[in-house]
Amino acid sequence: MDGDGAVETVALLRCQIFQQGPSQVVALDRDADGRIVVLGQVTRSARTAPGWLLDTQVTDRGTVRVEMADRSPGGGSHSERAQPSR
Repeated sequence: MDGDGAVETVALLRCQIFQQGPSQVVALDRDADGRIVVLGQVTRSARTAPGWLLDTQVTDRGTVRVEMADRSPGGGSHSERAQPSR
């Protein structure tokens, strides 16, 4: 993602209370000493749609894709209830 040729990590972080709460996707790397460092925030949930971050995918070219939905995925699988957007 940062162009240095090393493999970076993308993490979907959720703080959920009864299937609600904020979530965000962050990009992580390691510094020269091997410590984990945050490259930055890719996206985050908000009160406006889309409010649910469901999944992440990184392409071979380093593009980060985040599956988002404007409805809660609760009660069944997210594919049954959520309205995905990309």
